[in-house]
Amino acid sequence: MEKKGKTTLPNITWEANNHTLIWEFIDEIMKPANYKVLCGKLQKAENTSKETKP
Repeated sequence: MEKKGKTTLPNITWEANNHTLIWEFIDEIMKPANYKVLCGKLQKAENTSKETKP
C-alpha cells in the first residue's frame, strides 16, 4: 500500500479586503440551520426534537 502524504491547508488571509472573509463566515454561522448545528439551540424554550409537550 502507498502511504498518503500529508496535505496542508492553504493559508487564509482573513484580513484581506477589509476582513470580508470574516464577515462572510459570521453570516454563514448566523443562518438558522448552521447556528443550531454549530452553537446549539437558539433559545432555551425551543424544542429542536419536534416532540410536543404534554
